[in-house]
Amino acid sequence: MRHPPDPTSKAAIEDSALFFVDTARATVMAAQEGEAMAYSYCCKDYPGMEACPAAFTAETEAELWKHIELHGATAHQEEPDKWSSEDRQQIKNLIHEM
Repeated sequence: MRHPPDPTSKAAIEDSALFFVDTARATVMAAQEGEAMAYSYCCKDYPGMEACPAAFTAETEAELWKHIELHGATAHQEEPDKWSSEDRQQIKNLIHEM
């Protein structure tokens, strides 16, 4: 029976470190080329939600909106389909490109 490699072995740690270096390098290169890598939103930034610890990051703004709407419905018992255009604009203003 073959055993999986030990994740604490020197080789596994070096492979992991190289992966993170390559990922970081790709992120920096994409950012330098003007590409947004992700979008983020912190619920506590919305007025009246200062106590909420929820924060979301997604690859696209559309995906992030799905997280925000689901969070609003489940954590705050809101109905996102009834949010006003002003509410949506206020949320949009709190979305940051990373």
